[in-house]
Amino acid sequence: MLTEGFYLKRFQFLKDKDRRDLGFTAIEILIAVALSTLVAAGALSFLFYFFAQFNLFDQWSGSHQDSSLSLEQIQNDLRNIVLLNPAEDLSATNDFRFYGVATLAASVAPTYCAADANFNVALTTSLSRKKRPEKVLRVWDEIASSGKSGSTHELRLTADATTDSLFNSSNSPKEITIIDADRFYTRRYKVISYKMNIGTTIDPVDDVDRAPNTFNYVSVLVENTKTVTGLINPKRRAVFVTSSEVFESATEVYCYNKNTKTIFRSNLATGVGADLFQVRGLDYDIVASKFLFAKTSPKQRLENATFFNSTFATAVAGCINVMKVEIDLNPSAAEKKKQSFRALMRSTKKWCARE
Repeated sequence: MLTEGFYLKRFQFLKDKDRRDLGFTAIEILIAVALSTLVAAGALSFLFYFFAQFNLFDQWSGSHQDSSLSLEQIQNDLRNIVLLNPAEDLSATNDFRFYGVATLAASVAPTYCAADANFNVALTTSLSRKKRPEKVLRVWDEIASSGKSGSTHELRLTADATTDSLFNSSNSPKEITIIDADRFYTRRYKVISYKMNIGTTIDPVDDVDRAPNTFNYVSVLVENTKTVTGLINPKRRAVFVTSSEVFESATEVYCYNKNTKTIFRSNLATGVGADLFQVRGLDYDIVASKFLFAKTSPKQRLENATFFNSTFATAVAGCINVMKVEIDLNPSAAEKKKQSFRALMRSTKKWCARE
């Protein structure tokens, strides 16, 4: 049987227990706060380090992706380079020739290019495969007709009203390249103007009205392209006969643009340019870029010594079929600060781990 004394003792025990559960002492709180701070500091340090490394990986990944896309664009252009024959005179002083690919001397390089020992300038002429080539419909003489106006000086080509025609109402080339029927003589010209003749009764070959027959063709006035110093290339005795092909072409400069600090491509005929290689986030600076060329033959091993940097002062024996792009990068000032911050975070993480 329970007695009164037992209840009193039980009540006193419960009072003592409730008093002990009221909270922590000041020392206990300080110890808990200190331990929580150390744990939180270690966790935050790890998170900062993790996200810094993730961001670095993302930047490297993006830079590699950007460079791959840039080189792919250059590669597509280089696949369509045409050999100009006869070679053009780039500076009109007979100091070097243009065979469809060359490097420019610093004295004639565009002003936006850095042209020195660390950065050279490449010039290429390539054919566009986006639109079909057209046929020359009558004899045309460069010396007699280039740069002149009037129907007797028109270069007449096959054409229609479709968008894939070389010349059409919405998009026409600014520069064309004519390749003769024997595919030996190749010249490029700047387009001055053109006129579509769709459904006309005038025969494009001899200007005779042959109604009710109709013809579709385009009349184009062209002139010789300019040298890099702004002079017109000398005219040559070039007669292109029926069955010669006319392609849209583009003569472009590749260089390090000292204004935007990127690898830059600029179309000489249109003046339109685009950045080809720009390191994402500006974390790295381009400190050198070189465009080098090589002539390869079957079973020839391609080595660094095979490539050369030349303005081709003399005729080139063989076909230049390889171009090498060298780009040297160094961390920018901003990237160096990031790297020092990462080093600090790593050291903090190690200190926390020791503690």
